[in-house]
Amino acid sequence: VFRPERWLELDGPVDAYKYPVFHAGPRECLGKRLALVEMKALLLRVLRSVRLTLAVPPEEIRPDLQVTLGMSTGLPCHVVHR
Repeated sequence: VFRPERWLELDGPVDAYKYPVFHAGPRECLGKRLALVEMKALLLRVLRSVRLTLAVPPEEIRPDLQVTLGMSTGLPCHVVHR
């Protein structure tokens, strides 16, 4: 059953082997790696054309200590075109 709202109900990351057709195993989606390369290329292009500065003092930034390091309150930044 197609139920896209299931992604809103997640408490954590989805196991890559839960839907192995797309994410893992010998039949991993062929476009997955190309999509990751395209995403990195686009991010590089955007970051080269803007300058990011912190919108808050560095002391106010709090890391979110989990498996992947994130920011508990986000990382507010000002974006200025170069």
